[in-house]
Amino acid sequence: MRIVFFVTIVMGALLYAMPSFGDDIADCNSRAPDRVVRGCTRIITQRVASNVELSKAYVSRGNAYVQMKKVGEARADFLTATRQNPKNAFAWYLLGWVDIDRDNTAAVANLTKAIELEPSNAYYRLDLGVVHARQGRTDLAIQQYTRAISLNPAYALAYYNRGLAYAMLDNYSSAVSDLTEAIGRNPQFARAYVFRAKYNVKLGNFNLALPDLNEAIRLDPVNDDAYFQRGRVHSIFSRHDLAIADYTKSIELFPDGSGAYSNRGIAHIKKGEYDLALLDLDKSLAIDPNNAFSRYNRAIVYAIKRNYRIALSDINDAINLRPEHASQVYVRSIIRSALGDSSGSEGDRAHAMQLDPKLGEAVGKEASPIDYFAKR
Repeated sequence: MRIVFFVTIVMGALLYAMPSFGDDIADCNSRAPDRVVRGCTRIITQRVASNVELSKAYVSRGNAYVQMKKVGEARADFLTATRQNPKNAFAWYLLGWVDIDRDNTAAVANLTKAIELEPSNAYYRLDLGVVHARQGRTDLAIQQYTRAISLNPAYALAYYNRGLAYAMLDNYSSAVSDLTEAIGRNPQFARAYVFRAKYNVKLGNFNLALPDLNEAIRLDPVNDDAYFQRGRVHSIFSRHDLAIADYTKSIELFPDGSGAYSNRGIAHIKKGEYDLALLDLDKSLAIDPNNAFSRYNRAIVYAIKRNYRIALSDINDAINLRPEHASQVYVRSIIRSALGDSSGSEGDRAHAMQLDPKLGEAVGKEASPIDYFAKR
């Protein structure tokens, strides 16, 4: 699932009325990007305004460029705005904001400068938290989100982002709690329902997940993640037809997602539809050749169909991608046994039990290859 930390952007840096500018000010302060660019450019070109007002003009034009998807031009204007008025916190914030997808180090420096100038601005702190999260500094991200919440207790987005950060630390209970707070402040926040459902699944609260996913889909019928996660819940309850329908919808909305094909393939395996499963697993691997989960499950299908040599190739690739995954090693032991490699099979079995001592209880020492694979 694609985790998205939301950032904010606060639009608008109004210029005060200045003699002789008239319509230029109105244009520069308007909401129409083309008008803003024209009006602000005239003010900037004439160089009559004070540095403080010029800084605002550059910010306004930069905002217009953002709306026009001219990020390079926007960044240049925000940078110039900081030079015209180094105390313009909003200009530093916007410079940091455009740097989030360009240069995280620069983004941290610019957002930090904005916060130094306006320490009580919750929006600036949220975006600094986003940059920290992207850099893997999750604890620092949580600190900024927490500060944003203390400054603005109604800030649903700060609770949402902090919830995702807690989940990155495997603290799913805190994640669910924060997402619940986000939903309480914004009941229309579809993504918050999706992630709360996902983390409730992590906690084993499967019955709590389904209502959240239904609500997310009601609020946002084109949210591919919501269908994907609901498919997972249906699979947990062995409702394979419903799972297949949800994975199919997720694929329609996001055709480039390897995971939905992989999970739909597993649902077909559960139904004994092995040819359909192969089609889905092949597609999953065409999108992401390094999807170890798909290689593992395709190996199982080939073993069920007694194509053991192809199965061995797939399971070897899966183990290379995830060497500590005990089930994969155990599957290879069974495939090697079917190919007459008793020494390799025993070695894999011993290694699998070492990785996960409980594995033998789950599969049984005397299980035949086909019996074992059928259980997957």
